[in-house]
Amino acid sequence: MSIRKFIILLSILVYPGFSQSTYHAYGLGVHTPSFDGVTLATSGTGLVPAYRFGLSLNNPATWNRFVFSTLSGAYSGLRVDQMASSVRNEFSGVDKIQFIVPIKGLYGFGMGIKPYSQQKYSFTYDQNDLIIDQDTLQLSKEYSGRGGISSFYSGISFPLSDKEQAGIKFDFLYGSSRRSNNLFVDAERFQSNTKHYYSGTVLTCYLSSTRFRLIDRQLHIYVSAGAALYPLTVHQSSMAAYQDMNANGYYDMFDFPDSVAEESSTTLNAYKPQEFGLGIDYSITQTIHLLAEIFMWENTSDVAAGFSVLNDDINQWTHTSLSLVSFAASKPKEWYEKIPFRSGVYMRKNDFLLNQDSAIEVGASFGFGINFGFPVNQIDVAFMAGERRTGSTKTESIRRIAFSLNLTDIWFVKRRNRN
Repeated sequence: MSIRKFIILLSILVYPGFSQSTYHAYGLGVHTPSFDGVTLATSGTGLVPAYRFGLSLNNPATWNRFVFSTLSGAYSGLRVDQMASSVRNEFSGVDKIQFIVPIKGLYGFGMGIKPYSQQKYSFTYDQNDLIIDQDTLQLSKEYSGRGGISSFYSGISFPLSDKEQAGIKFDFLYGSSRRSNNLFVDAERFQSNTKHYYSGTVLTCYLSSTRFRLIDRQLHIYVSAGAALYPLTVHQSSMAAYQDMNANGYYDMFDFPDSVAEESSTTLNAYKPQEFGLGIDYSITQTIHLLAEIFMWENTSDVAAGFSVLNDDINQWTHTSLSLVSFAASKPKEWYEKIPFRSGVYMRKNDFLLNQDSAIEVGASFGFGINFGFPVNQIDVAFMAGERRTGSTKTESIRRIAFSLNLTDIWFVKRRNRN
């Protein structure tokens, strides 16, 4: 292939077009709450306890109320279908691994690993034939990316009074992502790659109160507020476009041209999240509770759009949910009283940095738990169905499923010697 054709084709490579879901391609990925089996079942963010009465795996302010040390793991899957076409995106993976230790009934400590934001997308664009030097070339473009920001987090909880508990959590952000822009000319592929490496720290404070009552019923209040302690730094490595002669997806000695330029850069304050959450737990009966949450998140930095192939970013979102939970009875008389049931509805509003149309997502969920073993191990299963609309033209159907395994024991507690 001539150098002239090569240069013309590379100029086409930088202009994207889209035919699939682009939701996870904005900014540095989509920041979402943990989709474990409990949180997904309530359609919430995990701020209000739904694991057991007064206990939340995601709210450190409740960790000192745990009776047993708890080792948790969660696995979730997502399917997104475009309702106007047959395009389907699917992916799944481990959502969280966490360990919580109560200390003398007064304090709690926890640590774990979970995704903080996710990037996984792949979409193609078919273009009309291009004629160069009387040659007719069939062109198609493909844009893909995967990776995201992960969090290694640790937190503590402690009492402020008989009615109030507090918690502090540090999210140590790390991770990487890779983006590939591909241009297919007949059977030949031209490719450019970009890699991002992340580091930063987020601090979140939690407060819970059991002081209030409403119509002679318990009304528990939960509040959280967080901000970037060390805003995210992004190290970027970009490789100029090349012809992938052996179609292996990366540059090597067999590709054209013989050498390809690489550029590196570092961007400070690329990601400065702020968040605020408010939730309530209203006791309808001893086991049946009504939960409500509102959670607001914002990236106060305006440079994340530059890291996306879409040149835009979801820079703020608001999640509201309403849930009905039936906790397992402390002294069950029937088999169904041993099983916690959860259900919820939600709405999430995503606002873009540049696009004036918001992405509105609404849906409903339900789930249940199964207790087994000693002391009180638990498996949680949840299902969610929703719909996402951006403006009036793009509509997607969303399905999620999540499984959680929670193993408990009296680790780190001195036991009596049995003679």
